[in-house]
Amino acid sequence: MIDAEDAENWDGRGDLMVREWRRLHLHIEQQDPSTCYALGCGSMTERSFFELLSLHSIRVLYDFRSDGEQGPSHFKPSHLEGACKRHSVHYRFAPLGREGAYGILKHLKEDEGRNLLAELVWWARRKRTAFLGKEEDWRQDHRAAIASRLAVAGHGVKHVSADGALEDHSHDFEMPDFIAGEEVRLRRLEKQRLAGDLVRPTKSATSRSTEVVAQRLTQPQKVIDAAAELRKANTQAELCRIQRRLADAERRSASSDAKAGLGPKLLHVNKWVKAQAEEQRENLAAGKTKDGEDKDKLAAGGPAPSYSWTGSGGTCGGNPDFLAAASSSDVVAPGCDSSLSHDGGSVRQASPGRTDGGLATETLAAVQESMPEAPEIPEPLHEPLLNCRRWAKRSGNGAA
Repeated sequence: MIDAEDAENWDGRGDLMVREWRRLHLHIEQQDPSTCYALGCGSMTERSFFELLSLHSIRVLYDFRSDGEQGPSHFKPSHLEGACKRHSVHYRFAPLGREGAYGILKHLKEDEGRNLLAELVWWARRKRTAFLGKEEDWRQDHRAAIASRLAVAGHGVKHVSADGALEDHSHDFEMPDFIAGEEVRLRRLEKQRLAGDLVRPTKSATSRSTEVVAQRLTQPQKVIDAAAELRKANTQAELCRIQRRLADAERRSASSDAKAGLGPKLLHVNKWVKAQAEEQRENLAAGKTKDGEDKDKLAAGGPAPSYSWTGSGGTCGGNPDFLAAASSSDVVAPGCDSSLSHDGGSVRQASPGRTDGGLATETLAAVQESMPEAPEIPEPLHEPLLNCRRWAKRSGNGAA
């Protein structure tokens, strides 16, 4: 039986918690106490930001911003990843608290949030590790909720201000109203949107005028290389999200505006992205959401949202009371098939009709762990990852 010491062995590539025997031992409540650092982008320049990281010897940076693409260009994930690599800082962009996840507090209770915090603590026990937020004041940012979750689990959090000063996170910190009521507000907006009661802003007649359209047509059309976007994925969850986004863009490219040059142009679109785009068209034509869910059933307690790791490497569907299931190392997580695949790895049986990429996650982890040791800072992938939808539809025997 693999014990907690064996579960600690990880080369830093992919997802730490993708294996069920790691999920039995490496949650933040189970790992030894550590200290994490928290800082916000604010209005800092790129030079000031990296001077701040160097001042506190930060070697690992997890970017938890839910809207990383907004704000200054030097803080966009695509630019920040390259800049961190040049400064020998391990960087990972993992947005937490998205609107589709109903806010930061709800997201931290789900599998994705819990597993990302486990990775953060794993790194913090080995190197100076920080997580990044959006606002300069941590009390007005989502990182206050992340820090409180870590503090409850017994870990220390030091907030780094723009001038380099440190402030310990208080255990009795009272969550601000905009965070505490975020889930209720987002669910209310979703119900209004599904019921057609949400008032959408009316476009100005100026933005739809002939002059504006002609001006847009004179600008070079945005080109998206689908293959290059897929190669940016470092984990199976990221691959599924990128493929879903590309399928949405492929579906929209069939509109008259896109054909006229008003939308982005996609290149090197593979057959799985096209198949998912066609599936979205059929779902929307049938009066459902683009993911095939009935609009009248999208309420609290419904099916697992698209960001959840339920069935794809998560922790019993995001149940916070996992300690009862993990109290003994001999207990197998519910819903897990401990049978061995052809290569000796533990593979979960894929449920009929499942499209969440669970089997692909286990298979990808087996491939990654069988590869030779990687350098400290992972190099970009040069080969496309396994397609999540192709593997999800196969039988659960782990065969390619």
